Amino acid sequence: MIQRVTNPNHVSYKAYGGVGITVCDRWKDSFENFLMDKGPRPEGTTLGRILDMGNYNPETAFWMSPAEQGLARRNKNALLKWAAQGGEIACQ
Repeated sequence: MIQRVTNPNHVSYKAYGGVGITVCDRWKDSFENFLMDKGPRPEGTTLGRILDMGNYNPETAFWMSPAEQGLARRNKNALLKWAAQGGEIACQ
């Protein structure tokens, strides 16, 4: 997480740090704080963010399964598409 938002040489930097995603100071400065906030990683999960948007902090980051992360990405894409079309709900 820290490498992909701070290290321009990391393979994922362009999609994270390169677009302005950050890690909160509480976590960036202390793995112990991260562990206290999120707990150990459950098997089969990785760290994800709500709708795959925003920065990494205790309120937006969660341990997620690959299926949950895929759903977050799909929901984000649908939300962005909806917003690009004016963000209105049309009833027929």
